[in-house]
Amino acid sequence: MIDRKKLITQDAFKTTYRIIKSWTLEGHEIIWAWFEIVRPHDMSHGKGKTLLCECDFDFEIANGSKKFKNDPHECQHKKYVRDVLIPQESIREYGETWKAMGCKQAILDIFEKVKNGKLFGKYKGDVIYIQEVARLLGETDANILKLCDELFAEEQLSLNGAILIPYVSRFRFPKEIQHLLAYLIEEPLGWPNGEAGDCFLEEIEGVITEYTNFKTGKKVFGDHYPHLSPQILINFGGAWIQSGVSKLCESKSEECDLQLQVNYLKSLIDYLKVIVDETDKTMLSIQSKIVPEKND
Repeated sequence: MIDRKKLITQDAFKTTYRIIKSWTLEGHEIIWAWFEIVRPHDMSHGKGKTLLCECDFDFEIANGSKKFKNDPHECQHKKYVRDVLIPQESIREYGETWKAMGCKQAILDIFEKVKNGKLFGKYKGDVIYIQEVARLLGETDANILKLCDELFAEEQLSLNGAILIPYVSRFRFPKEIQHLLAYLIEEPLGWPNGEAGDCFLEEIEGVITEYTNFKTGKKVFGDHYPHLSPQILINFGGAWIQSGVSKLCESKSEECDLQLQVNYLKSLIDYLKVIVDETDKTMLSIQSKIVPEKND
């Protein structure tokens, strides 16, 4: 059990914890707690909710730093509560309600509860990932991502990577352009480097919002927003592949790497052929369902 005297710490930041809920597994206590921090240098306050266990309070101070007996982030009891018990409890409490309201509305409901401090499986009550929403709703990550795209287009929700965040009205490029620009920034730094790409996009999109008449991406890029239209993707995708193959074949340096890249591009072209075949099949299926009008 956690020594209740330790719920008020006397280290560099005076922290007070108030237990909201607790679990005990094999004698090891895990708590969901409200905390408040007082920073002595300016007496400013920080507060929130967090998931803790006995490991978080079992430490010694060495050279001004905490030295934990066991790493709190690796505690298997805490992981079990976070990854299994809490989601199970949440599904029992809200599962039927979420089914009744439909998946898209359920995503918004989960996000609203998270903003209000509800714990659905992470360390902090104000953060939730696409993967966790999918687990709570019994859906695939891909379907939740698709629905989040729709909610983004409806200006109800946004994403930071895989984290659900509030929608802020400003200009944004379509997703495909965002991914390209982020990659151009991150690749020299050792891709993936998500924070660098996200910060770059936020800054450049913010400048466009502030200093031009383009205040939202939806008005600029049309009905397919937040994505580019399939026709644009096909046209430019094909042109880029053709250009890439031509430039690689003209290159005389690094022949080993060149061959690997050519093989990669050939594989990509084969993949595109499969997509075209599947598209043809889909079009034939659609056409077969169209019943021609009868002439009297």
